[in-house]
Amino acid sequence: MKNKEGAKHKMDLKRQCQLIAELFDMSIFFVSSTGEVIFEMLGDRILNPLYSNDKQFFFTLLGFNPSVFRESPSVVRTMFFENYILIRIGNEVHYEGTIILGPSLPFTLNEYKITGLINDIHLFANREQVFHYYQSIPVVPHEKLINIAILMNQMFNQELIEADAVVQDYLRDMQIKEKNILESIHSPKNYDEAAHHNPLDEKKLLTIVKEGKIEALKHLHNLVMKTRASCPNQVISVLKRILASSV
Repeated sequence: MKNKEGAKHKMDLKRQCQLIAELFDMSIFFVSSTGEVIFEMLGDRILNPLYSNDKQFFFTLLGFNPSVFRESPSVVRTMFFENYILIRIGNEVHYEGTIILGPSLPFTLNEYKITGLINDIHLFANREQVFHYYQSIPVVPHEKLINIAILMNQMFNQELIEADAVVQDYLRDMQIKEKNILESIHSPKNYDEAAHHNPLDEKKLLTIVKEGKIEALKHLHNLVMKTRASCPNQVISVLKRILASSV
């Protein structure tokens, strides 16, 4: 009986996700508490060419640890301007995983901004694919994303929360994301080569993040903290690009 109920629950969950994805024209993923992608629904959409379908890098961009139980829904923005909604499934006793809905954009990216991203990550060969990707993403205002998160939380967890709960978690999650980017990826190789001449160069910093060189990023972060008083404009620029949350 329990097996039948479990199978029906999974089918219902998948059907609910399909309805949400079609309603809001976004991709949706269900990631188990162990980090396994149980299912994904992309429709006719593509994944972001800027991070090449790298699951771990994608999780890092979101400040997302699949094993960590999230009490409230989150709205998270990546350094590539994408917004995602994260909703946990289950409770602390029986935590099944997380639904991820997205991406959406907070505003339409013009050609200048998209070209800037391509130049930062050095994906010149994929220029047309990157443009197609950003031009196909729906633009959803932040206030609407909050409402979608509330609706999804009610649908999946039968809990009707206030908007403040999502907003506060969104702001808190930006700090978690910075901490994860600074501490979770590993590879100190080529730190001196990547950033020795100008360690606060924004493009070099983005390249280091893209390649997963967190130990190098730790060195940069420490240097930023030490030189905060002497170069505040550079510090602000670097931190803004890491978080990309205040746009």
